[in-house]
Amino acid sequence: MYVTEEAVGAAIKEALGRKLTKNREELFVSTELWCNLRLIVCYWPSKSLSVTVERHVLDLAPKEGEVSLMDIKSVWSAMEEVHKLGVAKSIGFSNFTCKKLTELLAHAKIIPSVNQVKY
Repeated sequence: MYVTEEAVGAAIKEALGRKLTKNREELFVSTELWCNLRLIVCYWPSKSLSVTVERHVLDLAPKEGEVSLMDIKSVWSAMEEVHKLGVAKSIGFSNFTCKKLTELLAHAKIIPSVNQVKY
């Protein structure tokens, strides 16, 4: 959605070439759910019903009726599978309340590595 993969990759390549970091293992790159990196974060505890990526890029605030509750148990089970397959070294959430985290922890086999909160 952010279209930053190419720029981040180029910056990592340059940092390695200029010896600003010893190797790729020294870096910790994170992203939201759809990528294949070291940390995968499910970004919001809700799901979009009809919002397109293009509209989200221009206007991140959803309109009334565009979101509903996410099936946290199913989403987390899928993220645990991604972790077990080795696609992600760490899995977590973003913007989860204490209530939602408590619900998640009631059935989680893998404890989230992070609850990323903007403020």
